[in-house]
Amino acid sequence: MRAILFFIVSFSIVSQAAKTTATYQVPVPAKLVPYATFVLENTSLEIKNETADLTYYLPLEIVHSQIHDTPIHLKGKVKSFPQQFQMTDGEHAQASCSLRKKDLTCIVSYGFAPNLESVAAYLKKTYPAREFEMRFQVARAFVGEDLSDSSANATDGTESGGVVSVTLP
Repeated sequence: MRAILFFIVSFSIVSQAAKTTATYQVPVPAKLVPYATFVLENTSLEIKNETADLTYYLPLEIVHSQIHDTPIHLKGKVKSFPQQFQMTDGEHAQASCSLRKKDLTCIVSYGFAPNLESVAAYLKKTYPAREFEMRFQVARAFVGEDLSDSSANATDGTESGGVVSVTLP
């Protein structure tokens, strides 16, 4: 079953390629927020010749290795500031983006779903039991599972999302 996943990407823009550190946050009920923010290493963003080029890796804690090891590489045409435009990698993700001054915000939909059993196995090996349960609920939210039994602010099971913020060196 193909799941469509969404998240919001916010980036600071530079005219040259820059390696960046980004944070990714999955939208979750308040009690899960401390477990729903991840550092994304090896994120790069380049805007050159009217083309935005963004590469990042999703966190192991929400996708495990079968997806984490594959970079998300989005590309799109940018003609002016502020600008609304589309980005795609043609295979894994499509994004609707907004560029204002030095901020890029994208709502991305994914054409894949991680195997939650693999994610659970990784989390069990990596985190204590109490933290495992909280982090697994975050992974469930990422794939769009309904967490409404946990909070009225949960997803409805049809989409998931998050906020990625980048600080350039």
